[in-house]
Amino acid sequence: MLETIEVISLQDAKCIAKVALGPDVSIRQFTLKRYSEDKIGFMGHHCRLKICVNREDNGADGEDELVCFVKTLPFGSSTQMEFAQELTAFNKEIAFFSEIFPQLMKSQTGIAWAPKCFLTKDNALCFEDLAVKGFRMREGPFDEVHVKSALRALAGLHASSIRIEAEFGKPLNQIYPNDLEETIFSKKNKIHKWFNSGKTASIFLAERMGLNVSRLSDAFERIYGAAAPSSVKTNVLSHGDLWSNNLLFDDRAKCVLVDFQACRYCPASLDIIELLYLCAAPDLRIAKENEFLQYYYQCLLDDLENLSTKAPPFEEIQGGYAERKIAGCAIAALYFPTALLDGATCRDMLDTSGTFEEFFFGDRTAAMVENMERDRSYKNRIEAAVRELVEMSLLLDDLPVPC
Repeated sequence: MLETIEVISLQDAKCIAKVALGPDVSIRQFTLKRYSEDKIGFMGHHCRLKICVNREDNGADGEDELVCFVKTLPFGSSTQMEFAQELTAFNKEIAFFSEIFPQLMKSQTGIAWAPKCFLTKDNALCFEDLAVKGFRMREGPFDEVHVKSALRALAGLHASSIRIEAEFGKPLNQIYPNDLEETIFSKKNKIHKWFNSGKTASIFLAERMGLNVSRLSDAFERIYGAAAPSSVKTNVLSHGDLWSNNLLFDDRAKCVLVDFQACRYCPASLDIIELLYLCAAPDLRIAKENEFLQYYYQCLLDDLENLSTKAPPFEEIQGGYAERKIAGCAIAALYFPTALLDGATCRDMLDTSGTFEEFFFGDRTAAMVENMERDRSYKNRIEAAVRELVEMSLLLDDLPVPC
């Protein structure tokens, strides 16, 4: 078990309090505890930090409490720790919030699309605890209101990217070459074993469903081109990991994006596709696809304001979406067996290093089938993604190629 108190020092707590509340505060005490018994994410350990402070400007007694969300490397698991360090995802998020995010915020004019970050250090990040403001993860597929709210947040991120490129006069991947390098869909390192494990499980399931798998492997390969920067389309800073745990909503359905460990530089359409395939109900996505694209585009123009001429034409967004649609479906087939696990099952799996290793990088088919037999919703969503991917794979030669 991670000794969480060692992650945040007294000096760290003082710094966090002053950034969050202003200079006129002094710390009385602070505590750092595990955030939840269920696993919230796969590449980090999450804690709740409570800092009790005295404030000179807070009335009679001057006492106040600051509650924060702290993310650390997964020190509690040697297997996850090794994978996280090889993937460099944690370092990527540190770089995002210490270097890129402050630049994005300089010209931000619309809604806040990410949490405030109070501290970055080699082994920890400290954010405002959005749960205090009523934000939470949404269970199950998103409805239209929540899809549009998420698209609004995405448009804010992408608009900020376009604005600072206009200011710097050069592409972001030239300004931050290491920080925007692809990490998830890379044929380097251990992450490629995760990709192959997911592909094998999808092919197994498709065969079990009696489907034609002759082009399924080729369909998965389309992901690599879809996630790469385009030579002809507008590229933006892309979130890159838009499964439902990375989008938080309050009671008014306002959305905030979290977890920037997989950000990349590519056309905006891939983020839109990931959101719709990973989070929206399939019938809603199919029925409202073009409406969602139009809504996103209007939000993008609204956020850019006087720089709206820097936005890509709507036809480019449509074209990029069509080119990357099969990749979005393939990403869903890869993600769902893991992302849709219930909290208790996921916690039990991640607490056992051998089980984690086998499910993520080995043969996950038996565990996937076992979960499908136990959880009908899990089964239905995975089978729907695989079935749609097979249908598209049989038309692969006629589909547009990402460019």
